[in-house]
Amino acid sequence: MITEAFLDMLYLFSCGAHGVLPKIQKINNFQDVLLHAKEQGIINVIYPPAKELFSQGLLDIDEESFKAFKHYTMASIMADTNRRLVVKNLLETLQKNEIDFCILKGDTLSVLYNTPQTRISSDTDIFVGQQGFKKALSVLKDQGFEIEPIVATSHHAIAHHSIAGRIEIHRFLHDELVEDAWFNNEILICQPFRQIHITDQIVVPALGVTDGMIYVALHYIKHFLEDGVGIRQLMDTLLYMRCFRNEIDWNRFLGIMNRLKYSKFISHSIGIGIRYLGFSDKELMPVEYNEGTIDKLLCDFAEGGIFGKNTSLRKGFYLQYTKLRISSSKNEDYRKYIKKWWKPNIIPIIFPSYKHLVKKFRYLEKSRLIYPVAWIHRMWLICIDIFSGKKKISQLISPVETDNQNYVLKRRIELVQELEMI
Repeated sequence: MITEAFLDMLYLFSCGAHGVLPKIQKINNFQDVLLHAKEQGIINVIYPPAKELFSQGLLDIDEESFKAFKHYTMASIMADTNRRLVVKNLLETLQKNEIDFCILKGDTLSVLYNTPQTRISSDTDIFVGQQGFKKALSVLKDQGFEIEPIVATSHHAIAHHSIAGRIEIHRFLHDELVEDAWFNNEILICQPFRQIHITDQIVVPALGVTDGMIYVALHYIKHFLEDGVGIRQLMDTLLYMRCFRNEIDWNRFLGIMNRLKYSKFISHSIGIGIRYLGFSDKELMPVEYNEGTIDKLLCDFAEGGIFGKNTSLRKGFYLQYTKLRISSSKNEDYRKYIKKWWKPNIIPIIFPSYKHLVKKFRYLEKSRLIYPVAWIHRMWLICIDIFSGKKKISQLISPVETDNQNYVLKRRIELVQELEMI
């Protein structure tokens, strides 16, 4: 259900993104608005319009609480400024090592917002391709980044830094399962990289305009089809459409959306932008949409929060969607398909790396020699879960099980069917 506080949050978000002064009588329950904004990862974007309303006495919040909101925003922006400087040094080092790369989203999308520094990214996605992958990871290690064990089927490596935060080094644009089952292996980089000014001092390479439009839209769709997506990813997509509407190859973009059965989802996303996010129908491509379907889609965004993190009831939705997708578009048995995709992960699951185990069993930090002890400890805990009925062996060695159902999963399946995404 879409609450008044959620709608007020959407309004303030649209004002912040577009740089428009808010025109509203009064916002009640502003603490609920802040809660929704935090769940959607946009709390900093709503600060400028909220500040304007507060100065007019139009926010239901006391001065001390608003000061806390202000300090949180300023601290976030300061931390993000420091993050960008460390990332800038990393990118310069990648260039010195002659690694061809581009930034996929994040900072390259923040420049589309009226106040770019308020659109804060939780990570930095760097595409290096297969050729530059190992060399890029070596550079990250030299720069003091801690790299997580790489999952066999993953399209990227994940690294962490105390200031730069999370860095994702992509060898492919998407996971193999997503590329094949959802995107039909159609998503190719067809244009040269272009240069984007993040600030006066920071210039980064990015995907070509149409390549970027396709990636941003499919990244938004991918998260929706996994556990859920937030309103920020929708705003990113619509701002990109508006900014580059005269440069995008719309025939290529729409052709891909039609073939992949995502055109109706895009049309209804544009509908949300027109109804709730401050876009005019002249700024975006002309589409048809159903208002009832728009409300269902918006409810899904509201209930799931950014990346669907608000509830565990969405877990496993991507497998149920994949099963339906394969049944409708591929002449393959679903179970065989998933097992073939998951097979490279079996050995790492049975014999996890030291880096993986040390996160769960901190005593491993004392010595790598006690790895066998930690491995036996882990197997013992797994056996307890199996005998107690908490887990099944099949669930541990393969994600193929899709029979678990709850009202959230059923409703989401009905929604993707209504949007003709299968």
